[in-house]
Amino acid sequence: MTTDPFEQLREPAVPLAPRATFAAELRRRLAARLGVPDGGSPPVPEIREYTPARYTSLHPMLSCPRAADAVEWYVDVLDAALMEPPLMMDDGRVGHAELRVGNTVFSVADEWPEYDLAGPTETNSVSLMLYVPDVRATYERALARGATAQRPPEPAYGALRATFRDPFGHRWNVGTALEPDDVPVEDVPGRRTGDIGYVTFQVPDGERAQRFYSALFGWDIRPGHLPGGFHIESITPPSGIATVGENGEPSALVYFRVDDIEAAAARVRELGGEVLSVTDYPSGGNAECRDDQGFRFDLFRPKPGY
Repeated sequence: MTTDPFEQLREPAVPLAPRATFAAELRRRLAARLGVPDGGSPPVPEIREYTPARYTSLHPMLSCPRAADAVEWYVDVLDAALMEPPLMMDDGRVGHAELRVGNTVFSVADEWPEYDLAGPTETNSVSLMLYVPDVRATYERALARGATAQRPPEPAYGALRATFRDPFGHRWNVGTALEPDDVPVEDVPGRRTGDIGYVTFQVPDGERAQRFYSALFGWDIRPGHLPGGFHIESITPPSGIATVGENGEPSALVYFRVDDIEAAAARVRELGGEVLSVTDYPSGGNAECRDDQGFRFDLFRPKPGY
């Protein structure tokens, strides 16, 4: 009896873990339909249960001299919308003005030294982070209207970010996401699950390595978040340098892009590999792994810009 060649090519069916978000939502729906607890976290009150309708949980309230001018500046530069006419006091000061920008409301008022309310001094202890449709346009508009430049637009934490100090003393970080969040890897042009998305060069002296490779290739390298660490933005894939100390063995750690960290980690275990840890960093989800021969690699689900 002749064997069907297609049967010889058939691979065994291997169960795959569903996406973590899908599993959580399915569990929630089933629990709700059956009227039983879903075993998750205790219920958290909805924001609308304790927050007035037009506000979010955090409402910045800014004090500064010339508050009326500040309101006009924020409308022109940040595309803020004045919620209602400002509350003006008998002495001509702005007592309260509410502006909406994006989904957030913030307030502006003049200084009130009698209530210990004053504007910023020469240095800032608070920065305001605002996401805008076009960070470059906002940054240039701010400088044209008298803001002091502190950092031009550059990629950081998944967004193109810039920093300026407005004419009234407040420090603003403005940013625009480099990619929409939660986009499957397969839906991002030029990227596929399993692509090498990042490489970390582990060396005894990171500072020395960044000087060497900057001189050799002209790489655009900026300090990372850990001592002796650096991020290389100007190569493909983007990469990093990590200091492992004099006793460390120089090596390269490869990061593979995946759509779902939990599902990919489960697959590593099914195939005989080892998952050392699963962590969520500002740059995205990460799983430290070893394959079935002991080779170290990482899985990562990068956030926009990484």
